Amino acid sequence: MLRQFSQRWTMGRVWLWQWVGMVGTALLGAPTVSAFQELYYVTDLGAQGAETARDINEFGVVVGTILGSHAYAYFDLDGDLVADAGELIDLGALPGQYDRSDAYGVSSTGQIAGWSRSDADVNHAIKWSGGLIDLGPDEVEDFDPHYATAINASGIAVGRWGSGPWPALWTSGGTRVDLWDPVGNTGGANDINDTSQVVGWRNYAGQSGRFAFLWKGGSTTNLGQLGGAVQWAEATAISSFGFIVGWSNTAGGETHAFLRVPHGANSSAGTMIDLGTLGGNYSAAYGVNDRGQVVGVARNQFDQDRAFVYTNGQMYDLNTLISPNATMEIPYAINNQGQIVGLGHMTGQNQTGLLLTPNDADGDGLFDVWESQGGGIDFNSDGTIDLDLYALGARPDHKDLFLEIDAMVDRAPAAAAINLVVAAFDAAPVNNPDGIQGIKLRAQVDETDIPRVPWNAMIDIDGDTVGDWPAGFDPTKAARFGTAAQRAHASSANILGAKRWAYRYCIFADTFAGSDWSGLAELPGNDFIVTLGGWTTPGGTPLQQAGTLMHELGHTLGLRHGGGDDINHKPNYYSVMNYTFQTPKGWFPGWRPVYSRSVLPTLNEDELNELAGLSGSAAVPVEIGPLPSQIVRMSGAVDFNRNGVATDGIALADLNRVRANHAASPGQILRGFNDWPALIYGVTGNGDFAEGEHSSAIGLEELTAAEHEASDATEFACDPCDVNCDGTVNGFDIDPFVELLTSAATPCESCAGDVNGDGTVDGFDIDALVECLIGA
Repeated sequence: MLRQFSQRWTMGRVWLWQWVGMVGTALLGAPTVSAFQELYYVTDLGAQGAETARDINEFGVVVGTILGSHAYAYFDLDGDLVADAGELIDLGALPGQYDRSDAYGVSSTGQIAGWSRSDADVNHAIKWSGGLIDLGPDEVEDFDPHYATAINASGIAVGRWGSGPWPALWTSGGTRVDLWDPVGNTGGANDINDTSQVVGWRNYAGQSGRFAFLWKGGSTTNLGQLGGAVQWAEATAISSFGFIVGWSNTAGGETHAFLRVPHGANSSAGTMIDLGTLGGNYSAAYGVNDRGQVVGVARNQFDQDRAFVYTNGQMYDLNTLISPNATMEIPYAINNQGQIVGLGHMTGQNQTGLLLTPNDADGDGLFDVWESQGGGIDFNSDGTIDLDLYALGARPDHKDLFLEIDAMVDRAPAAAAINLVVAAFDAAPVNNPDGIQGIKLRAQVDETDIPRVPWNAMIDIDGDTVGDWPAGFDPTKAARFGTAAQRAHASSANILGAKRWAYRYCIFADTFAGSDWSGLAELPGNDFIVTLGGWTTPGGTPLQQAGTLMHELGHTLGLRHGGGDDINHKPNYYSVMNYTFQTPKGWFPGWRPVYSRSVLPTLNEDELNELAGLSGSAAVPVEIGPLPSQIVRMSGAVDFNRNGVATDGIALADLNRVRANHAASPGQILRGFNDWPALIYGVTGNGDFAEGEHSSAIGLEELTAAEHEASDATEFACDPCDVNCDGTVNGFDIDPFVELLTSAATPCESCAGDVNGDGTVDGFDIDALVECLIGA
């Protein structure tokens, strides 16, 4: 059982000094600038007894060692990702006279991996999952040491064992699996992600060098090297999205940190990117997140080893971004919120675990100093503010999103479309430090005179020889990003550079790739397009513009077509990200652009409960399969298998196949998703931030005009008296009718609930519904 310290303590925030500017060269021809203002709160975990901090998950749980004794887990008690209060919990150790343990990895589900010394003085791999679990070795037969270094959400741990050592994987049940035949070969597994991809190093019998490897399902891939006659490399960490980091020798005989991008960008398809150094001859990377941000150690021009953070193509000395009262020596891990943990010390104190949290109080990816009065973005650190976000309305205690929109001639979005999306964000169920819910979307429609031409030419961004991104986008952005006044300013390079740190960018174009696809976006990222030129109303109606704008913007904020997955047309996912709800339909006159606000129950297409239905709102209709599709309410019983009754305890249906051209997908698990808590606000940390990089573009699979029109033409398949559309008019129709009635009188077209057929669900339908029930 876990042994817990009883003391709860409150840590004072260490308010930070303004960082010293650094000069570096940004990517892709951008000017030479300092480019990054980020301050961190410093939490001294040593004040609670932590000797070091080795890993952190997405919820701010930190693990490490207590002063050479036991493993610990540290929790941010209020869950706001601000290092203001927390509790360190002693995880214990295997029983015995040595009583020692250490924690190296923590998963998103809170499972922890590490090692502990046994009474026979042998190191055992262990994990904490509801208690301490011994992963071995079996000391009756094996006295070789075992170490677990990382663990994923499924409870699969990896590490090394034996005197070789040899890389190992422990299944969720605790069985050890050797990643390859250990005879004559050595190595170690350093990290595992939630798709069970493993990275580490290996040597081959009879060969010189060390090889960085990626292992998946029994197949091992040599990740290569940065140069040199003899390969010498190691992969130290992998993110959930597949970013890999480590170190490698170079052609010049130095050791440098590397980053391997998962999908392959224009310049780095599946290859190692040399992250460089801080001016010296050495660097090594130890942690990476899903935004491609990296932490590690690098040598500077004074031959000093310094902690670094790498973001947006630039390496920064981490200790110039934190209080002079703290020193980070070895940063081991960084999570998707940008929190960093590692080994360091406070002034005048011994070694300690440090937790660094970006000082973004409202969590919108715009740092407090940028959003404060008198502050702003000083892009080149010359003391002059290049972009005053406070003057543009931003505040450090309320979430802000900035968006610039340019458009081709006759393709500009209507003001009503922009207002609908702004209103949706303003009403978002998202908390802020100022106590007011919502997100301020500050959308600036700028130039609308871009020549209207189809973007038929495409560029290949993933190396498969298939065009993925319109070739016309990048030169257009280069010429049009920023206002005309900003581009003409004497300091335009700094002003536009600062604007790129805060703004997403959209072009309302005509068409691309000779198609009628509605748009395209990076996922996540800062660039996207809306292309409704091939729709029935060229350029789209205001409602179609609003839905598509919010859909493509959602991709840049990290949302997929199924919210957290790519399964489309899920009937239990009410969001503009779902093609079913991206655009207005005749069968849903109350349509508005929305992101999902709740997680509806999971649907197993092989075990559907018709009485439970979809468990959503009666005010929301939805299109469901199997073919031919039909419209039903999201509340009440549903005749999933179309046998005339909606009372089957178990029914089978391919619910999300609503078009004949969709591949059959029976037996899927369709999970609901709450969009708003999942948004990735920051622009600067995204892997596709650099100009011309679109490696995470979602692909040519967006909603088409033809699919929209087919859905728009679908009609309700139920009697208007059968409000819950379960095939029977009875008392179960009363509650959904009341829900419809009290949600507001809603215009309806062939809509269940409009019992008297006057086109509106209102009080005049009550008597008509009573007559239906009596007649039934």
